[in-house]
This record gives sequence, structure tokens and C-alpha cells, in this order.
Amino acid sequence: IFFLSVGMLANFSFIFDATTFIFVLMLVLAIIFIKFIVVWVLSFFYGLSLKQSIFVGISMIPIGEFSLLIAIESSKLGIDISSITTVAIMLTALITPLLLRYEGFIYQKINMYIPLALKNKMIALQKIISKGSYT
Repeated sequence: IFFLSVGMLANFSFIFDATTFIFVLMLVLAIIFIKFIVVWVLSFFYGLSLKQSIFVGISMIPIGEFSLLIAIESSKLGIDISSITTVAIMLTALITPLLLRYEGFIYQKINMYIPLALKNKMIALQKIISKGSYT
């Protein structure tokens, strides 16, 4: 029902403008990157392995109902971002399964490019945070 209502709210005519299309694409890429990094790092520091935390980070990429509610409420203030938000919701929901399919590949690339010294510091910080001895 949620996706049906989201689809009914979508106004796709605005996306055919090149500037708007680039804006929406950059917005979706920013959402994906920021949500992945934040959730990945936090889940790692609270005890998950690198592979598990990457999986959790990818799984949490989609934006959803709350974003749509904020967009709808903002239209009452004269700021109409509901169409852009709707497209962003749909794109993040479509992209996430593809990223999950390649989660192992993403893990290998991230694991390969993180320097060993940084990995060791991350693991040390993870031990401190997960034990709760940071107070």
C-alpha cells in the first residue's frame, strides 16, 4: 500500500528538465553515500564485524515514510519538495537490492582500500565503544 500511495503522489514531469534531473540524481547519490557511511561506521563501532556492518549500512539506504511525511508537511508551508522526495524514495528503494546483491564485492573493495593502520585503530576504538568503557 505504501508504494502504491508513493507512486500516486509522484509527479514525474519535472524530472525531464536536465537541471532537475541532475539535482535529483545528486540528491539520491548523497543520500546513499551519507546513510551508508553513517550506519556502516556506527554499526561497526558498536560491535559488528566489518562485513556485517557493511551489510547493515547497505540495508539501511532506502528512505521511506518519514521523509515523505516531512515533504508533505513542508508543502503546507509553501515549500513543495514532495515530488523530489517521492522520486528519491523510489530510487533508493530500487537501488538497495542491487547493492545488496553485490555486498560481497563492495566488502572486498572497502576492505582492500582501508589501510592496515586505520583498520587497527578502528578495531581498537570498536573494542572501547562496545565494552562501554568510554565514559
